[in-house]
Amino acid sequence: MDRRSQCYQEQVTGAAASIVGLSQKRLQSRQAQRKRQRRTRTISTVALIAVIIVAALGGYAYYKSLPVKVRVNGIEQILPAGTSTEDLVNQGLAQVRAAGDLLAVDGSLLEQGGGERYTVTINGEQSKSGSAKPSNGDDIVFIDGLDVEEDSEIVETAIPFEFEQQGSGALACVTQTGSNGISRDKVGKVSGKSTSEVEAPVNAIVTYYNPQPTEKVIALTFDDGPGPSTQQILDNLDAVGAKATFFCLGTNADKVPEMVEEMVARGHQVATHSYWHNDLTVIPEADVLWEWQSSEASLLAACGVKTTVGRAPYGSFGSREWQASADALSLLVGWNIDSGDWNAPSAQQIADEIMANAGSGKIVLLHDGGAKRGKTAEALQIFLPKLVEQGYRFVTIDELYEICPPPN
Repeated sequence: MDRRSQCYQEQVTGAAASIVGLSQKRLQSRQAQRKRQRRTRTISTVALIAVIIVAALGGYAYYKSLPVKVRVNGIEQILPAGTSTEDLVNQGLAQVRAAGDLLAVDGSLLEQGGGERYTVTINGEQSKSGSAKPSNGDDIVFIDGLDVEEDSEIVETAIPFEFEQQGSGALACVTQTGSNGISRDKVGKVSGKSTSEVEAPVNAIVTYYNPQPTEKVIALTFDDGPGPSTQQILDNLDAVGAKATFFCLGTNADKVPEMVEEMVARGHQVATHSYWHNDLTVIPEADVLWEWQSSEASLLAACGVKTTVGRAPYGSFGSREWQASADALSLLVGWNIDSGDWNAPSAQQIADEIMANAGSGKIVLLHDGGAKRGKTAEALQIFLPKLVEQGYRFVTIDELYEICPPPN
């Protein structure tokens, strides 16, 4: 490129740069002008809103300062703005006939005129405050004051519910839950007098009944184990596919937990027969609960089964024991066939007793602990095949309860 061309090129480039620079300056100028216009509009809008708010507040304040026209006990009155119902009384514009009295908690008179000085309604609705300020057109009526009860302290005491027993039979469960009542004792701080208000408890209802299944089922139950004869009894039950319920003592479950586990493994039900086999009706209530809970804990540790199904030692159990057992007992199991195996002279006599009383839904009392129960084990070999021949099926207590829940 010669010198002349180079100079021309430089002139063109410089001119282009000047044009671009001028365009940018014009663009920046227009942008700055738009910003100034937006700022001006915003300031104007804010100022207008402020003027409107100030005007509205001023108008409201002026309105509130105007006198109000009301009716007081049927007479029209024009009141200065801000006049309260208390002002009406103090200025003699409302006549109050009689103040209420101060009463003791039992309703007796403590101080005449010591209650509310007056009662006022505005447009038919009672006003709770003497500082209420009427509005234009309100209808205000003053009437006699109300009586006021003295300040008091209320002490609440729970009234425990009791257990009511209904019916009779070998199974028992709670068919209506109970709820505590409340006694409210109110003591006046001025008079020292007291009154009581009682909310009666709702008693729990325990229903006793004998299952009446439509199919031929019998529940075999064994108490006091596990014991020396438990293994043989389990084998004899297995021989005919019979299932049974074992009411175990907690102390024995602690000694031979593997035997309790074996009962469950073979498909039998384990339940509690207390821990020490104490007569629950003669021990303290706290010990009744302990007997159930301790035995249940032993079974849980032995086989992993949580149960609240129980049989009371000697079958001794009443309302006091239900109360003491709380949630540790959901189903109490008795019996309606006593095999007499605890003192029977022979296995044949045990078997004869059961066969003579067998029937659908019957619960048979047997023992697998407390002593050697070889006669009981032998008796099973005698009567089980005969009952199977007669069409009986052997079920656990849980199964029997499911088949025959308590009557309504």
